[in-house]
Amino acid sequence: MNFARVALPLVALATAAAACSSEPPKDLGATGQTQQAVQGGSTTSSYPFAVGINIGGRGTCSGALIAPNLVMTARHCVSPISTGESIDNSSRFTGNYAANSLQITTQANMGSGGFRAGREIMVPTDSKSMGNDIALIILASSVPATEATPITPVVQHAIYNTKRYSKLFTAIGYGITGPGRNDSGVRRIRQKIDIKCATGSNVTCDGITGPDGLPAILATEFLTGQGVCQGDSGSSAYEQNNFDAKTPMSLGVLSRGDANSCDIAIYTRTDSHKDLIIAAANRAATLGGYTAPAWTQPEAQDPEDAPYTGPTKPQSNKALGDSCGNKYECTSKVCVAPGDDQFVCSQVCDDADPAKKCPDGFSCNSGYCFKSTPAEASSSGTTPAGTGDTTTTTTSGCSTAGGVGLAHGAGLSMLGLALLGMRRRRNRKGA
Repeated sequence: MNFARVALPLVALATAAAACSSEPPKDLGATGQTQQAVQGGSTTSSYPFAVGINIGGRGTCSGALIAPNLVMTARHCVSPISTGESIDNSSRFTGNYAANSLQITTQANMGSGGFRAGREIMVPTDSKSMGNDIALIILASSVPATEATPITPVVQHAIYNTKRYSKLFTAIGYGITGPGRNDSGVRRIRQKIDIKCATGSNVTCDGITGPDGLPAILATEFLTGQGVCQGDSGSSAYEQNNFDAKTPMSLGVLSRGDANSCDIAIYTRTDSHKDLIIAAANRAATLGGYTAPAWTQPEAQDPEDAPYTGPTKPQSNKALGDSCGNKYECTSKVCVAPGDDQFVCSQVCDDADPAKKCPDGFSCNSGYCFKSTPAEASSSGTTPAGTGDTTTTTTSGCSTAGGVGLAHGAGLSMLGLALLGMRRRRNRKGA
C-alpha cells in the first residue's frame, strides 16, 4: 500500500536560525503504509515499551505499551480510510480491521517474532480522520513486567503544561531511516525533537489552514520538527524530561507527516482523548485481572493547564493600503511590507483567480495587493507579518523574526517551509 496523502499545503514554520529556502513547496507524500523509521536516529535494543505492530500483512506500525495488555497507536493502523491512502478534511475511518489480525511485539527487531495478537480495539466515536487518529489495542495476553514496563500517557494534564513538560520529546519507532529506504522493522530512537505548535500553548496551531481555508492542524493535534518517517505511525512522543528521568510519558501518537523529507510531523494529542484512553485502560484491567494504572485517577489541575491567553493584541480596522505595525491593526489581518520598511494592510491575491483579484486602485504583487504606484509595482517579494508586531522582509521572502512564526491569515508558503501533501504514516514491514 502507498502512503496516505493529506492534500493540505501546510504552513511555514520559521525561526531566527532557520535557513531560507527558495525551493518550491514539497510534496509531503503519504502518512501511510510502507517502510520507514526514526530519521537520523540510532538502533536500540532498549525501551521494549515501544512496540512494533504487524497490521495483518497490510503494513507495519509502531505503538506504546501503556498497560500490561494495552497498546496505544494511530487509528489509521487499525482502520481503513474513506479516501484511500490520503487524509484530508473529508476523510473518515470506515470500521476496524479484525483485532486478532494485529500482531504486536516488544522485540527490537520485528523479524525476531515474539508477537501477541490483539483482542479488542477501542477508537474515538468520531469517525473523522483528522484529529481522531488514535487507537487502543487490548492484547489477548499481558506482557510480563520482566519483559516490558508500561509507560504513562499524558491524560490528567495539558501537554503544554510548562510546569510538568518541556517542548522537546523522544521518538522511538520501527519505521524507515529516510525517504525511499527499505529498512523498517527495527526499533530506532531519536531524542530532543521540538514541538513547533500546540493549540492552547503560547505558540498555537490555530489559524494554520490549507488552500481551501480549512484547518490543517486541529486543536486535538500538535506539530513537530523532523525525526520520524513512515512506519513510525502510531509511535509515541515521549516528553524529554520524563524520558531522561526514566519515567517515560507520551504526549501523543504519530499521525502524519512529510514522507518525502521526514522534516515535520503531526501527532494526535493524548490529553485530547483522555476519556477514551482511560476507558480503554479500565477495560484492559478488567480483562487482564489487575488494578487499573494510577494515571487513570483524577489529579488536581495546575494553573499551567489552562490555555495560554497571552498579552492583549491591539485591534483596529485599518483598510487596504493603510500603514500598520502588526496584522491585528488590519481588517484583513494581513500586514506586509512591499519591499521596504513601510508595512501596510494588504490581502492575498491571485491574478489568475477572479475571486482573488485586487480591488480598484490596487495591483497584485508577489501574491499581495498593493496600491498601484510605480514604486510599489516594482518592489520585490513580500512577507506577511507574523504573530508578533512586525516581520522583517528579505529579498527571498523568508522571515527573520525571532521565535517561531506561523502564518495565521496570510499566505502559508511565505515563511520558508511550505508543506504540500501531509500523509499519514504507516509502513510495510521491510525488515
